[in-house]
Amino acid sequence: MRREKKHILFLYAFILLLIPLLLFIIFIDPTTSLNFGLLNVSPVILFFLLLFSLSFSFFSFLLLNKRRGILVSLFFVGLMIFRFFGFKHLLYEALLASILLLLELFLSDKTKTPITHLPEKKEA
Repeated sequence: MRREKKHILFLYAFILLLIPLLLFIIFIDPTTSLNFGLLNVSPVILFFLLLFSLSFSFFSFLLLNKRRGILVSLFFVGLMIFRFFGFKHLLYEALLASILLLLELFLSDKTKTPITHLPEKKEA
């Protein structure tokens, strides 16, 4: 499969995930609890999961890279979670951005060299 066709699937996933997210925003009350059998789930958790998967598919298509799509989606959803809990200071955003930027630099290091053994010391 060619490279262009692989990334077009992320665009299809974005379009397919946009519809449930919009329906979720319109029809679900955030103060209620969703029951899945014996499991009670807050709609806020489901909203952030849908938002992460939607932003992951969009940014993976836009950047043509899954790893960077995950990192940008983590940044975006992390900002939304910070805003949800009331952390609105610019330093929180800078801290999150610096952590994800360092993670990107660590993961994209192409010059990783294996650990070599130090030369053995000769006994006198």
